[in-house]
Amino acid sequence: MEQYLLTNYTHCTQQLTYLESPEFLFNGVHIFSILTFPLSVYGVYLILRVTPKRLEGTKYILLHSQFCIFLLDFLMNVLVTPYLFLPLASVYFMGVLKNTFIPFKIVTFIGQFSVHAFGISLVSIFQSRHSVIVTIKYRITKKSTFIIYYALLYICGFLVILSYHLGDVDIELRKLEFLSKYPCPHILFFNSNTHLITDQLYLTGFGMLSLVIIIVISGFYFFLTSTYCLVFKSAAVSERTKQLQLSFLISASIQVVIPVLALLIPLFYLCYSVIQSVYSQIANNFLLLAISFHGLSSNLALIVTHKPYREYTFRRCEKRKSSKVVSIVI
Repeated sequence: MEQYLLTNYTHCTQQLTYLESPEFLFNGVHIFSILTFPLSVYGVYLILRVTPKRLEGTKYILLHSQFCIFLLDFLMNVLVTPYLFLPLASVYFMGVLKNTFIPFKIVTFIGQFSVHAFGISLVSIFQSRHSVIVTIKYRITKKSTFIIYYALLYICGFLVILSYHLGDVDIELRKLEFLSKYPCPHILFFNSNTHLITDQLYLTGFGMLSLVIIIVISGFYFFLTSTYCLVFKSAAVSERTKQLQLSFLISASIQVVIPVLALLIPLFYLCYSVIQSVYSQIANNFLLLAISFHGLSSNLALIVTHKPYREYTFRRCEKRKSSKVVSIVI
């Protein structure tokens, strides 16, 4: 690599734009972090203090979701801040952990597992509604069943992600293969701290796709059966209770869809880049910005979609606005 840097790379005269630079990505994700952190704290406050008693059972589910959102956002935007070189699974960490003693594989494993945990937290939102609808025959009501179900989801993700972190990869060889196609990447590509996540991208992609399918099927099962029983089936509860359950299910669906869309778009590009072997550093930077945006979108969705949180927030804003008017008059 040193030889290539001293010879071939000296012929690279094309100047990289600001959008391709690590500074653009670094500044972008930190702006998202500054906006997301107070919203995350406010979201936790709303869940703890504003959640109605009739929805008391969903409080811990929403807190679990908030924790997973915060963990993924904190890892992505603060601790790691990855500068990625797709279609090679090569990455340079710009975050707090870049100069620590923590091994690269452990950091990447925690980051990927936090994405899986975030997916499980979204499923749990639908499952919590599913379990309280009495007209559903097959639902999780026992604590032991609940623990076994979620333990299996976490263990499955743990084993799949761990499987492609066990072997060693020939970083030098893979980097040279990448340079034979794309001879002028950013200078950070040659940094000794630019590591390779895996050299089996297709196998890794298949494993991650399997986890996504499991999460999606689980979420759709809970959502569709809940919707069917609330809309088309005569319930053994009052019409008001059924409407409240349906209203919360709709709010939860919107809350889930918004951050999922924020993650699906970069996921589609990631697959396209690997399959078609396309290298665009601008696209890679925007891919990571889109992923880091999920924290902001998730917290906004929590506040806006759930009626108690939305009304409380609007009341506080109106109260503050009216207090400013009174102060001006005085």
